Amino acid sequence: FLYLPVDAEAASLRRATVLLVEDETAVRSVVRRMLLGQGFAVREARDGEAALRLWHAERAHIRAVITDVVMPVMGGRDLARELRLLDHDLPVLFMSAYAGDEPGLLDGVDEPRRLLAKPFTSEGLLDALRNLLAESV
Repeated sequence: FLYLPVDAEAASLRRATVLLVEDETAVRSVVRRMLLGQGFAVREARDGEAALRLWHAERAHIRAVITDVVMPVMGGRDLARELRLLDHDLPVLFMSAYAGDEPGLLDGVDEPRRLLAKPFTSEGLLDALRNLLAESV
């Protein structure tokens, strides 16, 4: 038998459950596949209000949130504020196609915060998420 060393930290991060919040079905589907392909469990919502309901139902399992910033009903910034009232340390990764176009897009959101500019690669998403999860341990 050949035994390979296992990076326990990396393995535990891959098993983490992520709440993915994105109003565009196609984008949500692509990001979900990226995450599932790396072993993350994924729960999905199409806006901030749906995400809050899902978080209340499954908060014991959710380790991080990936959310679009600009969405109808409730955007990512407002969602993050609401979630941080319930769990101050919850890691949130923001995605936005407007990252360079709107100064102050994330003003008022507590640290730690990250912004991933769309479009992004699978590697970019996974690196940002792993870094965010590692910082929250």
